Formats: sequence, structure tokens, C-alpha cells
Amino acid sequence: MGTTVYERQVEYLELKPELFDSYLDFVEKTLKSIYTNRIKFSLRSTYGDKPALSLVIGVGDSEVEVLVVADRNPSYRVVALFGSQAFSLLNNIVQTIEGINLLYSETEGRGVVYFVFVPKMKITPPKYESLAYKIFGRFLFGNLVFLFAFSLIIFSIFWFIFKEWTPVALVLFQVPILLIAHKILEYSLGDWVLSPSNRHVYLVGIKVPLERYNELLTKFFYPKRFEFKRKIYEETIRTGVEPSESYIRELLAEYGLPLEDVSIVIKSIDVYGMVKKVFSRMNLPVPRIIVSNIILPNAAATGVLHSFCGLLITTGLLTKLDEEEIEAVLAHEASHIRYRDPLILFILSSIEYLTRIAIVYTFWHVFITVPFLELIYLYFSITLLFFVSKFVEARADIDAAVALRKSQKLASALKKIGSRRILREMKSGRLSAWLMWDNHPPITFRIELLKRIGIESVGNPWTYAMKECLKDFARAFSRSYL
Repeated sequence: MGTTVYERQVEYLELKPELFDSYLDFVEKTLKSIYTNRIKFSLRSTYGDKPALSLVIGVGDSEVEVLVVADRNPSYRVVALFGSQAFSLLNNIVQTIEGINLLYSETEGRGVVYFVFVPKMKITPPKYESLAYKIFGRFLFGNLVFLFAFSLIIFSIFWFIFKEWTPVALVLFQVPILLIAHKILEYSLGDWVLSPSNRHVYLVGIKVPLERYNELLTKFFYPKRFEFKRKIYEETIRTGVEPSESYIRELLAEYGLPLEDVSIVIKSIDVYGMVKKVFSRMNLPVPRIIVSNIILPNAAATGVLHSFCGLLITTGLLTKLDEEEIEAVLAHEASHIRYRDPLILFILSSIEYLTRIAIVYTFWHVFITVPFLELIYLYFSITLLFFVSKFVEARADIDAAVALRKSQKLASALKKIGSRRILREMKSGRLSAWLMWDNHPPITFRIELLKRIGIESVGNPWTYAMKECLKDFARAFSRSYL
């Protein structure tokens, strides 16, 4: 067989020089734990002027050479040397290295437990520990059968009352919900609401090696989390003193936890001040700032009136990004409020729904004679709705980048919080991402677009967004089918 070579630069993973060695340590340790005695050669060296790791992995009569280079964006090369199983082994190793890179991008090779505090507000137990929240969450989110049954019940009630006007009644029923969406967001997902007098979020992170993470989590951090968190709050933040690394280490020692290889991260973030700064820059009043103690890094804005809007920020976003990246994400959400995107998306979805109902009702005789025609029409109609909604997200990226002049920071934030999507798009292709039932354009497209802003003239954000989305979709389509 001919030599097969696979090379790639990992763009979603950005390393600081001080992390080069720990990154290679993590890759080497993980590969050796997976391939054990199949590793025939291993050497730490340099490639160019960058630290590198070289390995040869063999299975049966086959051998594959691996080179991993630590850089700002690390890269790797996998070469099938010889043997009947070399090609399949190469593919297996590539998938393994991608998984290792993804894991490192999310953890830096360490498991971390974060304790989050907002002064003068409840610290424990959060609402998701309550019985009512568990029942509500299990009913709505734990099983799609329950959710489907719930929607059927609502439709049946409306049909009993409004008969053939049910579709219109269902759309109108959502209008008051849209107006109080910020309150729904607060009561369903919010743990704390920030204000001018209570503007900071404190984060205390304890990082341990991944091999010890599960043990410490089950034996200490989970059963003792509320006690440990309350002790930190009572002895530091409540008295007006910020927790220090030395204090956290002393507290861990009190509980008998081993301190070797443990690192402490402490962040105090003026979230209210950041939101006020960004929204003022975009000529908007400060929204209701809702903090949700969720590890998933995310932010969301809702509301159709500028004076009655809500901004949800998860603690995962605060732990994952630096302050400039957080501001860039906040500007994206501010753009949604500035252009009243929740209202736009509501109108678009209502038009799609009512049009679909009208067409199916008018041409019912056609739909019942052609097998699966209704399902086919449903798929194309909703796919088109989500495709058009991607223009909204692209415009919010562009508007935020122009307003704050931080396009590179927004691109960096997307890399950090979207590493899994980047990896998925690599495997399935960009065209499938364009056709997904998701409001967001392909994340690789968004990052590329943001990198060009500042070089290209944007003009009207709406026009620029639609033009760039359509151009990239056409390119993705041509690469897949032409």
C-alpha cells in the first residue's frame, strides 16, 4: 500500500507557551493509557523550535507514526508506515487524538470543581435541588414522550375551545408569553439577579489531576459541597474579604484533602459593570441580569421591549472566558435586544406555522394521496425557517464585532465554547451544519467571518450577514455535490 498521511492544525485549541509541556504530557499519558504495550517508540523532542512528541504505535504487522507539536494552535501528523491494518489504525489514532485535544481544550488536563458566590444572596441549596424543580424538570426535559403528551393536551384544549381557529389562537397565546419571557427565564433558570449594589460574582476553582478527579468528586466534593461552600462564604465573602489561595488551601487541609498537584483559581468579576459598559456602548439600558449556576458556557437575551429585557449568563461562561471575551459575547446578546430579534424570530416561526397549516389544509386531498408528502413538506419548511434564522445570529456577530471592535475576542470565545461543534463540523461537513435545525450558522463559518471583520468593509450588518451566509452555503453545497 502507498503511504497515507493525515495532518491537521487544531484551531479550536489555543495554548499559552507555559502550557506547551503540560499539553504534551497530557497527550503522551493519555495515548499510553489507551495503547499501552502497542507503543513501540516514544520520544520528547522539538520540531522546528517547538516542543514535540513522537511515537510509533503498532498493531500486528502494522505501524503508524505520530508527531504532536505544541504551539499556539497545536498540530499533529499521523503516518501509516506499513501493514495490512495500518489505514484503520491511522483512523483510530486520529479519532483518539481529536478526543484528547477536545478534552484538553475543556479541562487543560485537569478536573475542576467551581464554587460560585454572589454576595448577599442565597448560596445553597440551589433550586435544582428542590423536589418541585426535579419533578418539573423530569416532566418537561427528562422524557420527550411527556413533552409530546403535554403539547397534545394543550392543542386538544385549544381545539375544544377555538375549533378551526386553533392555529391562530395558539400563535396569539404566545404573545403575552413573549412579553414576560425575561421573567420566565429568571424563574426557570436563574439562581441570582445582579444589581448596582450587588454586582460581583466570585468563583473559586479547585483543579486536580483527571486521574484523581472522580474519586475526590464522589468522596468529598459532592457530599460536602454545600458545607464547604457555606464555610468559604461565611469566613470570607460575607465579611467583605475576598477568598485567597492560601485560605482555600488551609480549608482543604482541614478536611484532610491531599494538596499535591492541586491548583486554585479565584476570580472576582464585576458582571454588572461589564453588562452596563457593553449595553451603554450599544445605546441600550441595562437589562435584568440573571446568573444561572450551570456549567455549560452560554448566554441568552430575551424580551421585545428594550426596557423589559432579560440577559441570562451562566457561570460556565464566566469560568471559561476571559473578561474581554465575555464582553464580546455580551455584545452579541445586546445586538439581539437592539434589533428585537426575539420578536423577529417569533414572527418568522408564526408565519411558517400558519402557512404550513394553510397549505396542508387547502391541499389536503394531495397530501393524503402522496405518501409521506406532509412529512417531506414539514422537513423542508422547518429547515428553511432555521436557515433564515441563521441570518439573525450572523448579524448579531457582525454588529457586536463592529460595536466593540473586538471581533478577534468574539472569535476566540466561540472557539472556546464551541470546540465540540467545531469537531462535529469537521466530521460531518459544513453543509450539514447549514441544514441543521439550529438557529446558529456553522461555528467555523462564524469564526472565519469574525476574523475578516476589520479588514473588510461591513456596511449594513443585515445585508452583509445575508450575503456572507448565502455565499458560504453555496460554497459548502458545491463542495459536497458539484
